[in-house]
Parts: sequence; structure tokens; C-alpha cells
Amino acid sequence: MRMCDAHCDTMMKIDEGLTCDFSFEKASACGGFLQIFACFTEDGESDAYFAALRKINRFLDFIREKDNCCVAYTPCAAKRITEAGGLAAVLSLENCACLEDDPENIYKFYNLGVRCITLTWNGANSFAGGCLERGGLTKRGRDLLQIAGRLGILVDVSHLNEQSFYDVLSEGSCKVFASHSSCAEINDNPRNLTDLQILKIYSRGGIVCACPNPPFLNGSRKAKREEFAQHIRHIMRLTDGRGAGIGSDCDGTENCCEWLKTTADYLNFDKVLEENNFTKFEIRDIFSCNFGRFFGICDKK
Repeated sequence: MRMCDAHCDTMMKIDEGLTCDFSFEKASACGGFLQIFACFTEDGESDAYFAALRKINRFLDFIREKDNCCVAYTPCAAKRITEAGGLAAVLSLENCACLEDDPENIYKFYNLGVRCITLTWNGANSFAGGCLERGGLTKRGRDLLQIAGRLGILVDVSHLNEQSFYDVLSEGSCKVFASHSSCAEINDNPRNLTDLQILKIYSRGGIVCACPNPPFLNGSRKAKREEFAQHIRHIMRLTDGRGAGIGSDCDGTENCCEWLKTTADYLNFDKVLEENNFTKFEIRDIFSCNFGRFFGICDKK
């Protein structure tokens, strides 16, 4: 497998009929690519439940027409698809506000292929508090995590505030990861994770996928390649090299780095890591093996 990317918002652009930076053709021809496609719900979005169903169904119709691309409903399916050199698409909900206060609505999305959930976006909802709001995990949030644990749905903590983050980890019923966050030790942004949070995720068998969003990397609208490499290196040091991955946020932000915007840019990013003294084994782990082990499609060794 060539690459795992833990987060993109391409589904949103497909729903809106816009041109995508993510290339299905390049991803499906690179020698094995696992991509998590987020179904994003904006805070306060009207008719969020039906809007999310529409976005996912449009995406499923779209991907059926693509060669060598398949939705992966299980780790075994993802392994089979990527070993054949194709694109394994894993679906996620970014902001469970689309469940409209009812944890049991997750069953409908699970049946459509959703295998990851982010409880909130930046605001608060009936399940938890996002990174720009106060409040922790609610009773509905705990009920949702119980269902997610039974179904094997992965829980993404990237958008949670600290109280909700630690509440989620205290539940212990789900596998947790951060799909697109960077390091607060380097740049104190509400969307970044502290060293303790990174260590807590790793101690639970999770992974932290660094995000090349300039405000996350340095607090500005532009960032250098070396700054993204610095965040990845920091996560690697905290997690013995086995807890770092990449979450591109492709198609999800206007603040993306011009040098790391398209699928082709990501597939060539290994050269940047080489220039920043990452070994070929470290690059392999960052690009695919660390997330593959977490997801259950790579050897645990």
C-alpha cells in the first residue's frame, strides 16, 4: 500500500458539483491508497440528517463510476482493495449533529458504509463540545459511543475540546484517533493536540494524523514544507515512530498549502520528508503502515 490519508472533504465538493483537488484517477493507480472521505455537517446546518444522507448517496453513486475504486466496509475489504493497487474509500461523519440528537440514527449511516465518526465540528452539539466551545460529553454522547463501540466504528477526536476529549477517552469502548490535527507544543491552536493528548491517544492504540493547514502549523495563512515535517517529527518522537500519520484535509480548506494541495502533491511528499532526514522506513510508516496497523490492514509488527 502506497498511502493512507485520514481525512478529506472531497465528498462535500462532489455534492456541490465542484472541481476536486483529490484525484480518484491518481489515487487508484498509485499502488494502493486508503482514503477516509468525510461527510461534513456545518454547525447549525438545516435538515442536517437528510442533507448527510444525500451527500453520502451522491458520493456512492459517484464512486461506482470510477475504475479501481471501492468503498471499504471492513478492514479485510480495505486490505483486499489496496493490495490489488486500488483506492479503498472509508466513509466518516464529520460532526454528528447530522444525527439530530438521536444516537440510534448512526445505524442508518453505518448501513451506508460509515465507519468513523467525529462527534462535533468546532461548536457544541447534543453529543459533545467542540474545540471553540465549552462543555463535555453528554448522556447522548455516551450512548452514541456505546453504539459505536458495538459496531466497531472508529472515533475521531480531532475537533473536540479538551474536556470532551478526556471524557471520550474515559469511556474506553471505542478505538480513537485524530484524523487531522497537529501539535500544540509547536503552535498553540485550538485544533491542535497537546503532548499529553497525543500520548493518551497512542496509549490507547490510536494514531495522530498531522494536518498541513497553515494556521495549525504556524498560525498564519502560509507555511513551509519543513514546518509540516516538524509537526510529523514531533508526533513520531512522542509515539516511538508508530503513532504518526497524515490527514490532508484535502478539498476542505482555503488555507491549504500550495505545495501540498493535490493527490499528486501528497504522493510526492516522501521526497520532502527525505530532504528533512526521515528514513525510508519512517516514511513508509507515516505514509501507510502506522494507519494501516491502526485500521487493521497491516501487520502489527
